[in-house]
Amino acid sequence: METALKIVYIGNSAESIASLRACREFSVTVQANLLDAENYLLSGQVPDSIFCELVLSGGDGLKMHDWVRNRPQLNHVSFVLITHEFKEEIYKEAFKRRIDDYFVIPLPA
Repeated sequence: METALKIVYIGNSAESIASLRACREFSVTVQANLLDAENYLLSGQVPDSIFCELVLSGGDGLKMHDWVRNRPQLNHVSFVLITHEFKEEIYKEAFKRRIDDYFVIPLPA
């Protein structure tokens, strides 16, 4: 039996969360804001991937990416930035920072 990929979703897009949870290959944990996400990840939880919305309570997805990359136990975890609309400047900044992927809501099926 294969193990589900562990995804931490940081944000509050009900549509995105439901889309990820509908996939049987994913085990999704939701953290609504940066502080909750940081506390969860500092508790020793190491996901396979982090999906993070750009606009968050307490900061933004770019700040969260920097925080993750500065933690040796997490810096190998893939990081996906999620936005509500495509903005070329954010897209370019995401790849300049070596963010693994960039999606616009709705997430692809």
